[in-house]
Formats: sequence, C-alpha cells, structure tokens
Amino acid sequence: MAANLSHNVSRELLSPFAIIRPWEFPLLIKVTTYGGFILTVAACLIYLEIVIAFVRNRNLITPFSIHIVSMVAINLITTAVYDPIMLTRNLSREMFRGNYSLCGLYKYLQWTTMSLSALQHGIICVDRWLAIVLPNWYRTKTIRFGVFSTVTVVVYQQLWYLPLFLTDVLLPRIGPDDLCDYTKALLGYQQVVSMND
Repeated sequence: MAANLSHNVSRELLSPFAIIRPWEFPLLIKVTTYGGFILTVAACLIYLEIVIAFVRNRNLITPFSIHIVSMVAINLITTAVYDPIMLTRNLSREMFRGNYSLCGLYKYLQWTTMSLSALQHGIICVDRWLAIVLPNWYRTKTIRFGVFSTVTVVVYQQLWYLPLFLTDVLLPRIGPDDLCDYTKALLGYQQVVSMND
C-alpha cells in the first residue's frame, strides 16, 4: 500500500499538469479540440491564400521572400497533416491502441514538424545576418540559393529522424495497451538526435 501511494505521489509531482488535470474535464477537452479543428481549417486556408498570392504574382518572390514562402509551405503541410491527427487523438486516444503504423507516423510528425519550423526560422535569421555582415555578397544572392538552403536543412533533418521513424514502425516497442505517448525505440539515439536538431 505504501509503495502504491508513493508511486502515485511521485507521478503527480512529475506531471506537467500537477495542478490542472485536463483529462478530468472531458467537456473542456472536447470544446478546445473542436475549436482547434476550426482554427486548423482557418490556418490552412490562410496559408493556401499566401501560397496562391506568390504563385499568381511571381514578382513577389525575391531572394529573401523565398524563405517566407518555404516557411508557409512547411506550416501548411504541418497544419494539413499533423494537426488533424493530433486533434483527433485528443478526442479518441484509443485510436492508437495496437495501431503501430499510425502511432509511428504520429510520433514522427510530432518530432519533425516543430523542429523543421524552427530550422526554417534559423535560415531566416542567418539570411538577415548575412545581409548585414556581407552586403555585397547578399546583393548577388539568388532565389535558387534560398531554395537550396531550405532543401539542405530538410534533408539534414530527415537523415536524423528517418531511422527513428523506420525503427518505430517496423520494430514497434509499445505494448498493445500503450496509447502511443512515449517512444521506447533507440533511446540513446533519440538523445543524440535531440542535441543535433
């Protein structure tokens, strides 16, 4: 009994939701999830409108604005692919029970979408610094250079995360009752990947 009590206390102290437990408020989860669906659709439409604006008027695409277009494309893919899975998971955590492929895809998208957006922000910051530090070179920079930098970052990121994804899908380390919360595959490699991203 004492071991059980200390186990429960330690879990509550380690929980990020030690004060507020959202699973105790199912109505709150449903309302915020349906609101999230509405915001996801609105975000997809806004991102799509931005892409259409750049496609219609090619003069808007400059060596700098190509980074913004790349960022919008990354956000559009994230919003269209990852967000619906995440929001559906809030309504039914059971959809992952025993579904190793969907669980692997969910975790892979969870790992990659946020870091890819952060890496693209890093490209934009470096671009701004290059404009200040090397103004003569920056004036000769082409749109192709901006596309190349984004593609290089995406390939770099995927080289780190694809082994985790493939291991998680092909050799799942979750039990049939696991709700796809944690990745138990290649724990040491996960630490290396998180430091390199």
